[in-house]
Amino acid sequence: MIVDDEADLRDLLAYNLVKSGYDVIESSNGKEAIELTRLERPDLVIMDLMMPEMNGIDACKYIRSAKLERQPIILFFTARSEYFAKQAAQDAGANGYFLKPLAPQRLIASLQKWAS
Repeated sequence: MIVDDEADLRDLLAYNLVKSGYDVIESSNGKEAIELTRLERPDLVIMDLMMPEMNGIDACKYIRSAKLERQPIILFFTARSEYFAKQAAQDAGANGYFLKPLAPQRLIASLQKWAS
């Protein structure tokens, strides 16, 4: 699942992920991502930090606290490079933190390492 309020970025990531063999669902905010996580049970969530309705940190905390049968891997993909942002993501339960801009192919190569 890709969670980002920037439609162009979601489209670019989705295109490259589908091309690499992934099934993709998309969300534009944290609240919707929580609901989709319950309904769709994604293996992986790639999430922005700053979004409307609910930010990525709060959405990550909520997903981690949910009684899900299987927790997804949660990776942040954000422009926030400050140490405190990375630490907040880690404290919320994120598995990884990637900085924008990053070529989709490099992100996908990293995802394949997580999958193996």
